[in-house]
Amino acid sequence: MALRVNPAAAAVTESLRFGGVTSPFGIAEGDVPAALAVAAELPAIKVLGFHFHVVCNNLDAAAHVAYVEWCLAWSARTAKACGIDIRVVDVGGGLGISADGQAPLDVDRLADGLRAVKPPPGTRVVFEPGRWLVNDCGYYAAEVTDHKRVHGTWFAVLRGGINHFLRPVSDNAPHNFTVVPIERWLYDYPRPEVSNSPVTVVGELCSPADVLARDIAVDRIRPGDVAVFPRVGSYGWELALQEFLGHPRADRVVVQSG
Repeated sequence: MALRVNPAAAAVTESLRFGGVTSPFGIAEGDVPAALAVAAELPAIKVLGFHFHVVCNNLDAAAHVAYVEWCLAWSARTAKACGIDIRVVDVGGGLGISADGQAPLDVDRLADGLRAVKPPPGTRVVFEPGRWLVNDCGYYAAEVTDHKRVHGTWFAVLRGGINHFLRPVSDNAPHNFTVVPIERWLYDYPRPEVSNSPVTVVGELCSPADVLARDIAVDRIRPGDVAVFPRVGSYGWELALQEFLGHPRADRVVVQSG
């Protein structure tokens, strides 16, 4: 096994932090020697290394290199002091995905910096880049069912909401979308529309938190059109409030290429 460690401090900033703060994740850095001593008395357990997951969504390549370097150096010192034959150090994930208007993570700079970091001899270094790998591989699409104006604000209502796609609320960050026009209109009354105006996109739940995008300027949006949110390959369907108050789950469609 590897022991998950919550460091006493974390130098990486401007990201969601799991280490260097009070949290339920990992064993406090100061308690690690005692935990290793307990593990040494258990015949079914052999500690081979350490696991860290200190930050999330870090966009600073230099800071991430320094963080990985610290993880390896700390692991080597602690293993030597506690008599552990270290074989693996898992430095977790935390590779950032930029929101609208943010500079992306400089992957080339990150790679160049990591090449200069030397792990302890015989130690395998594990990264967990999951979200960074798959975020661009998914879209959330929902039909516009209605729009309304309340106290000067236009709202577009979707056949869906945070029960299908919770990330904009949980991330507390702007998540843009595209309106795909659908020209078919099956009703005998004029088709309403909002043009050249900011629109707040909401779902159909009875919750004021059911907001997917706030005050986004659109050229035109109409009932029957489809709103498409890109970059939902991670924490999209899996994070949603499935079957909230009995509402149906979103359909999942997998498209394979090649």
